[in-house]
Amino acid sequence: MRIDPYLASINMNLRSLTTLVWLGSWLFLWFSHLTPHANAQSTFASSTNNIPLGKQNVAGAAGREMVDPNLLVFYALKSSIAGNKIAYKVHQLTNAYNQQVILSGEYKSTGNWTGQFRYTARVSAGETTLDIIQISDGRLMYTQFGADSSPKLVNVEKVREQLIPRIYRPEENQDVYVLLAIGGQAELLRSLYQRYNWYRAEEGKIGGLDVWQLFGKLRTEPPKYVGTAEIDQQLLALNPEIENLPSHVRLTLGRPVAGQNETSIPYFPYQIEYFRLEKNKEGHVVRLAPLSKIEYLEPTRNFKESESDFIFRVAPTIERIDEETSRYLPRTQP
Repeated sequence: MRIDPYLASINMNLRSLTTLVWLGSWLFLWFSHLTPHANAQSTFASSTNNIPLGKQNVAGAAGREMVDPNLLVFYALKSSIAGNKIAYKVHQLTNAYNQQVILSGEYKSTGNWTGQFRYTARVSAGETTLDIIQISDGRLMYTQFGADSSPKLVNVEKVREQLIPRIYRPEENQDVYVLLAIGGQAELLRSLYQRYNWYRAEEGKIGGLDVWQLFGKLRTEPPKYVGTAEIDQQLLALNPEIENLPSHVRLTLGRPVAGQNETSIPYFPYQIEYFRLEKNKEGHVVRLAPLSKIEYLEPTRNFKESESDFIFRVAPTIERIDEETSRYLPRTQP
């Protein structure tokens, strides 16, 4: 997956449209009945005024052991790679530079370490539209923005080969989960885990489901488990002072609870909200302005898939394929 965290100056052409939808990594959403409508019953307030700005202790219920929210995001990352198969619909709404961009799509993944997934989406802004597709059969991953653009290729199998024998003993080499998070939901969580410091966790319910709401801000120090690929270095090199970069995130994760109903999905990222610091003329922070909201819709484990779902077909009009494998290859630590 191409990771472009910057919000460039926006002209409504196809290239500038892609910068909006990338925001933080990729574009995923949650259950429709979890969407916080005005009349929704929730133990969380949805106002951006409730996003804590500074470093705070992790919130926990009285008498319970505190939970490190960074580990919760990491567990979500692990689940996206080694967990069961899943499919869902996607919706994202982004507001930036007086433009509103809407993304609608579908995602399916076979999980269980296969690396197979298929993601298709349509992005629209005014009269401009862009179709996005990202497919991996577990060996090769293709990403294409628009039917006539050059596809981007990542040789996933080559990355896996460089991770042997660590890949067979992942619990002793936890960073392997970061390095295997290539494309799809997994790479979204790779970005969220490494880019943001998760400093607060709150337990609650939304739509009858047990969840955590996690609060993060751009990191100034690396997390416990760090990837060594080029894309990881880019994530960790981000300057928190960059204008219009999403500086804060609120992430809603499914929380495993004994006896919970079957629709609950532990560590599933039901909702992601990006914010940026808004300053007055004197340069003082006055509020957190919402930039983008990502939701998953109707996630399910019960779906059929075939080998053809994960095959990318290059159109005869395509003149070249851009190789990006080097950006994902692990590098030897000095």
